[in-house]
Amino acid sequence: YDILKNRQMYIFSEQLNELRTLDDNKIDLVITDGSLINSIVYSKEDNPHFNDLVLYEFNKYENLTYYLKRETNYQTSGRRQDINGALKVDEQTLNTFEKFNIDYKEVGLKNSKDIILKDILKNFL
Repeated sequence: YDILKNRQMYIFSEQLNELRTLDDNKIDLVITDGSLINSIVYSKEDNPHFNDLVLYEFNKYENLTYYLKRETNYQTSGRRQDINGALKVDEQTLNTFEKFNIDYKEVGLKNSKDIILKDILKNFL
């Protein structure tokens, strides 16, 4: 977790490059569990323009943003933080959505697929 905080510019640029490549190849829809906005959440960049850059690029796309509520036991295997660290990231994520006026929908694990699919069909197809 701390290692990634110091490399968010790199992670952001790699993710943006992937999105642009998909866009260049006329891919109409991308579903990801890691929004460009995560770069703001995890960032410790000292560049005062970093958040503006992330938001600028994020807003170039038609985004449907979801916050998946925690409803299961936290699995530490393969993760960089414990449950307390994960809850802190949850709080930072929601604060980021609010601070930058990012529309999002909070969904539960059990109904997330149906809600997201319905929204995709309604908004893009």
